[in-house]
Amino acid sequence: WENPQVRPKLLGILQAAVNGEEGAAQMREYLAHKIFEEAGKAIGIAGMDIYQAAEMLKIPVINLNAAVGQVWGVVLLRYVVKLEPIASASVDELIDLVSPTIQRYLG
Repeated sequence: WENPQVRPKLLGILQAAVNGEEGAAQMREYLAHKIFEEAGKAIGIAGMDIYQAAEMLKIPVINLNAAVGQVWGVVLLRYVVKLEPIASASVDELIDLVSPTIQRYLG
């Protein structure tokens, strides 16, 4: 999110998701498959999806949904709504704020 070259694409996905079913379907595909494919590549598991990631972590899939929702919620407040103080908080502040919750979701 902090990469200015990547942010516009991700914000486009977010905005499309809240504006219509087609965008929402694209976001579901991204959140259930694409991000986990990339994560899988990083750890040597080709074609990983949200279900495999949950199985690997030994957590319910809904916990992964909640963790992803936490991140996207911060993104929405920071970059779309621009709600202070989240909008101007440092990355380290945000990580310190949300990481305990995400860690709890991920077991």
